[in-house]
Amino acid sequence: MVKVSGRVVDGEGAPVSSAYVLVNATREVSQLPDYVSGWTEETGLYTLYLPPGEYFVGAAVTFPTGPGMKLEKRLPAVSSQSDIAIDVVLTAK
Repeated sequence: MVKVSGRVVDGEGAPVSSAYVLVNATREVSQLPDYVSGWTEETGLYTLYLPPGEYFVGAAVTFPTGPGMKLEKRLPAVSSQSDIAIDVVLTAK
């Protein structure tokens, strides 16, 4: 498993509370994403554990996001990396 952690931030880089990170094997989320984090607190921090692979990542504040959400950020989760730190910009309300 690969530990992925960081912060959910808004467009100006401020942490977002009550958000979550979603991770999917494809860019478009048709129903539910493959993986989701817990809800963030005031600091915007999140942590996920993913099997090795290539993923797309985004963040939202409503669950579920609804069909057709597109995740723009690519997340390479390679097995040789034990930890990946990545901040995720809020992409959906």
